[in-house]
Order: sequence, then C-alpha cells, then structure tokens
Amino acid sequence: MHRSLTISVIIPCYNEEEGVREVIGRMPKAVDEIVVVDNNCTDRTAEVARSLGARVTAVYVAPVYLPPMYSEAMIYAVPGGVSAKVWKQQIAAVSAKALGAIEREARKAGVPFAGTCVTDAQPWAGILRAARTRRCDAIAMASHGRGGIGGLLLGSETARVLAHSKIPVIVIR
Repeated sequence: MHRSLTISVIIPCYNEEEGVREVIGRMPKAVDEIVVVDNNCTDRTAEVARSLGARVTAVYVAPVYLPPMYSEAMIYAVPGGVSAKVWKQQIAAVSAKALGAIEREARKAGVPFAGTCVTDAQPWAGILRAARTRRCDAIAMASHGRGGIGGLLLGSETARVLAHSKIPVIVIR
C-alpha cells in the first residue's frame, strides 16, 4: 500500500519462468497484489508465480466479430458462413479451451486462478481493458527487445500498451 492506495500489478507472461522470478523479485514492497497472466505457458511459470506469492489470471483477447461486407451487385455465398451467433459460440469454445488449459496448470501448481475472455480487435487494448476492469495500479510487461525489421513486422504489444496506457507500465527486459 502506498499513500492509502492498494497497488496491484499485472504481469503478462508466456514461457518466462526465469524472467517472472526476476520481475516479481524487483517489485517494490508497496505492491499489494501481483497477477501473473500465464497466456497458456508450457513451462513452469505458474509454479514460479505461486512460490513467489502471485496468482495466475488468464486473459484471452478474442477478435471482434466483423460481418461480411459486400458490394451491391455482388453475389456471394459461403458454405457454412459465420453469423454473429455462431461467431460468439466459436469464441466461447476457443477461449474456454485456452483458459481451461491454463486453469488446469494453475490448479496443478496450486496457484489461485481467475480467467476472463475479453473481445477486442487488438491484444494490447484487451490487456488495458482487463487492467482497468481489475482496477490495477500498474501493469508489468516483459519486452523481448525486438528491434529493426523484426520489431516493425512483428510489432510489439508492450510498446502499444506503453503508448496507450494511462496506468503506469513497468517494462522488464
């Protein structure tokens, strides 16, 4: 707690069992809650998080439904086309599968778990919305340090979160 404020930190991770140990270890004593977003890791991230007192929150950012757009003279038929209702069902199934896998690993590691699916066209925007919804005081993110062409082509969700967040962002490289 700092100046009567509760401080919560979200740490999105993917296969960063060594990095998450360092990030959690560097957190100031004023941090009250550390939330590790596991992102379906295949390593020991959840176990490391538990051993350091964090909990796992999985945030699945699903793309938004975009209805097909046709020109006025076009005849268009897609066998098995996707309506908004079918889209929601598919997203629910995919997110439940992804979140279920993370939940199983978290339970196996004995880590408290919470999972949520948010819909957004951009992952960074979904991360920010999840942080605002949880009323976090800070977001901690890892940076892979891609630069040059790799950074240009692949982009950086961390850079986008930094650019758009009103919540303080801690970047660990």
